[in-house]
Amino acid sequence: TLPHLFLISLSLDEGLAPTILRLLHSALSGVHSSEEKEGKKRDGEKSKSKEREKEKEVEKKGDKGDKKAKEELNTSLTQLLLESLNDELLIKFLKRFLLQSNHSNVRWQCHALVHSLYKHSPPTQKVHLVQLLWQLWPDISGCGHKASQFVDLLGYSTISTPEVLSKDTMCVHLVHEAIELLRCQNSMVLSHANCHVYSQLASLVDFDGYYLESEPCLVCNDPEVPFNTIKLYSMKSEVRYSPNTIFLKLNGSHMFSQLHVRINEIRKTKMIRTMNLYYSNRTVQNVIELKNNRSLWLKAGGYTLQPSQTEVKVDFPLPIVARNVILEFADFYENVQGGSEMLQCPRCNAAVPAHPGVCAACGENVHQCHKCRAINYDERDPFLCNSCGFSKYARFDIVVEGRSCSAVDPIENEDDRQKTLSNINQLLEKADNVYKDLVQHRNELDHLLVALAS
Repeated sequence: TLPHLFLISLSLDEGLAPTILRLLHSALSGVHSSEEKEGKKRDGEKSKSKEREKEKEVEKKGDKGDKKAKEELNTSLTQLLLESLNDELLIKFLKRFLLQSNHSNVRWQCHALVHSLYKHSPPTQKVHLVQLLWQLWPDISGCGHKASQFVDLLGYSTISTPEVLSKDTMCVHLVHEAIELLRCQNSMVLSHANCHVYSQLASLVDFDGYYLESEPCLVCNDPEVPFNTIKLYSMKSEVRYSPNTIFLKLNGSHMFSQLHVRINEIRKTKMIRTMNLYYSNRTVQNVIELKNNRSLWLKAGGYTLQPSQTEVKVDFPLPIVARNVILEFADFYENVQGGSEMLQCPRCNAAVPAHPGVCAACGENVHQCHKCRAINYDERDPFLCNSCGFSKYARFDIVVEGRSCSAVDPIENEDDRQKTLSNINQLLEKADNVYKDLVQHRNELDHLLVALAS
């Protein structure tokens, strides 16, 4: 099972990585042992003092035996895993989760897993694991701050392995590799085309960036953005309504990990029973395109509410990426006595029965929207106004845990391919214009710096 989990982690989306890494680390390190000890201690505190002392003695003996058995089990599982995997797979695993992952929590989980592998390996396998880590040393120059966990693990495992330090040839070779990489990188910095420009600018103005580069840094341009609490309506670029559904077109691609809907000012004549959430990551010119084509939507979940429930909180097992969101109120608790409810006429303020809903004094339709006065002639008493989304039965406050992200439309047919090529050409043209501006700014800076120097 462990080798299978290890292989699965390399083929699945990175959103599943934390769960799989946690499972592997749990299996190899026995993280649940502390919970068992705490349970035993709590049980011992409930007994009498004499019995407690006896139990503690038994616990100590039992804990020693359990600890030894668990250590043996962890060692055997580690050996099984390392024997089942070749060096190529291990290096691929380390590169993906310890060096290339954009999420610090994934890198730290991989750090903990590899540390557990090292801890429970026999001396020969420890030496081999250290050698594998050093094979990745030349790659860290392209990883920037993402390599911090790797360097920590590399230093710890190298210093903690006597077999490595005792071999003079191996130790000297590793030190030479470390110094050579640092020397090479320092040389590249000193010989960089813009190095003297940055140095002169730093002596004249507050300068903390490298703004003249035409080749983007793949680490700095892909920062780890944390999830933030955002109101869903603050991200909309367009919104449409139906009698029971809210259609939202967002102002870009967003990744959501949680949805929180607060329902206020609930009227018991019509309360939400079922709420469905759908999303789509397709780019559209108008949300009506998606409103009329439900096959393009993916269902994130359906949720059943209790009468008068004021809050729905949804944690997605995996974050969803969406450009468009649908919130559908599919079913309701309806009060059969609602027909005798008296409504207020929006024109003359007279009391009007809900049925038939026409004011006897002025002839106004009392079922019109209280906010925009729109009348839904297809549905006499809708939950939402078709025009402005106002509801006389409840008020909604929709909040998400999310962040902006990059996403592209899937290419499924020739039209999609043509659209993608058109977008690529537009972006290339834009990038070319920016590059020309950078070159022009660089020439102007050179002239200014020469003038200042003279």
